[in-house]
Amino acid sequence: MGYVAICILLLLSFYITFRLAAQFKLDLLQVIATNYWVCVLCGIWAAPDFWQEMTTKPQNWLTFGLFQGSLFIGIFYITGYLSAQIGIGYTGLMGKISLVIPILFSAIYFKIPIDFRQYIGICLALFSIVLIHYQPAKNVSAKEEIPIKRKLLLGAILWLGSGLIDINFKWFEAFYSRTVPISHFAIVCFGTSALIGAVLVGYQVLYKKKSLEWKSVIGGIGLGVPNYFSVVFLTKGLQHLPPTIFFTVNNIGLLIAANVVGFLFFKEHFSVFKWSGLILAVLAIGLLILG
Repeated sequence: MGYVAICILLLLSFYITFRLAAQFKLDLLQVIATNYWVCVLCGIWAAPDFWQEMTTKPQNWLTFGLFQGSLFIGIFYITGYLSAQIGIGYTGLMGKISLVIPILFSAIYFKIPIDFRQYIGICLALFSIVLIHYQPAKNVSAKEEIPIKRKLLLGAILWLGSGLIDINFKWFEAFYSRTVPISHFAIVCFGTSALIGAVLVGYQVLYKKKSLEWKSVIGGIGLGVPNYFSVVFLTKGLQHLPPTIFFTVNNIGLLIAANVVGFLFFKEHFSVFKWSGLILAVLAIGLLILG
């Protein structure tokens, strides 16, 4: 469970950075793009032999890494767009319940058994996510008033994309991690995202006449280091725990940690639904560990 705990702490930096980004009015796209370049530099620091290995040995996983990198920034962008256009509650809900996708995939494809207590734990985890993100109708922001078909389509893309990213991590762990260093895989994934991000920021600067904000670049630097190591520890965690347990505990643990930080440091309001969801989330983690 040590790898899960470290992964949760590293991923918690995402929530803190994005919360501070809104508070200090940082440009989210510039933060994300800078963060990926920092991830690449971290990977090259961890694997100085990367370029030599890539040019002298066949890399049958390269296309897979490029695909994962494209998903990274694509889902990041959709998450930011949905948060702005629909609301954080709906966006967080669709992103978190995607954990059912890698769990079912692992159980069916890799034939990983799930006992009764784990089934109950997973069900409680999903229900806790709904409670934590539930917003009574009177509190729904006006920005959520968009066509229902568009809302469902974008939510489905986020749900599927987030789940596919997790499946790809399990796929890499199962078929490539014994022969391909995690740092090499991370460099390719983050490098792909960094290049796409650079193009988007370049378009923003050249055609929309938006200036490059140094405070956003600094925010991206602060996010990049934990982002890189979160991928490293996520892959290592999957080597030591079944994905049915790892993905559920990681997602629910992160949700609990993010809400605790929001309550203690950002004075976020906690409704009865949110408190109930957090209690259920703790019970879910307990059942999964016992199972």
